[in-house]
Amino acid sequence: MGYQPASQYTNYNATILYHLAEALHTSNAPIAPVATPAEKGTYVQDTDPAFGSVVLASGGTQILLNRCGDVVPKYGNYWMTPGVVRISQSSWDNRLGPIDGCFDGQRGHGVSFAPTWQRGGKWFTLADMSQHYRGHLSSKTDNDTGCAECSILYEPVTDIGGPTFRMHVGVDAGQVTRKISSPSESKFGVIIPCIVENGRDQFETFVERAVVETLSTTTGDARRVSIRTVEPMIVGSTA
Repeated sequence: MGYQPASQYTNYNATILYHLAEALHTSNAPIAPVATPAEKGTYVQDTDPAFGSVVLASGGTQILLNRCGDVVPKYGNYWMTPGVVRISQSSWDNRLGPIDGCFDGQRGHGVSFAPTWQRGGKWFTLADMSQHYRGHLSSKTDNDTGCAECSILYEPVTDIGGPTFRMHVGVDAGQVTRKISSPSESKFGVIIPCIVENGRDQFETFVERAVVETLSTTTGDARRVSIRTVEPMIVGSTA
């Protein structure tokens, strides 16, 4: 999908670096790493329908899902897509993915951890269908056991129609589980976004029959996705 061109690519990162430098120069003592409030506790947080995101967290692991996506472009892109768009963890390279799903208005292609299906010989992904699909948070659980779970039902809301999907996501002691089913009993696959390069660090992706693993050769962090179905199989990949 390329680099996000917002604010000429680098402004957000440069601002963070600038203020960190300010803090370093004004501090009289070393700054010890401390977990942010979002990295503590177990919770499921839903947002209003206009924003359409759900955040799960437990044990320092955080997941961001979008129930809907942008339908009005900004700088030629749509910055929100339905599906899982971020998985992060304390002391872990969060770029291993999926990171910041978006829809490229010029290429006409979107990306997120979400279902993909065929119709009329053409592949569609949930990330491509922000105008036509909405997700409804059907259940959520956050308790003292340290397990946070939610279930989102994605349904078509326009005349274009299409299959329905239920995505169940949970996080327990740093272990993330995602179960996708189709109440309409439609055949479908799943898009698994993997980072290829970021202009500085090196990443390697390994694809086997039922496992996709992304490894940062710079930090040594790795993200592994194991696929469990009746007959698991990786049918294809694209850069």
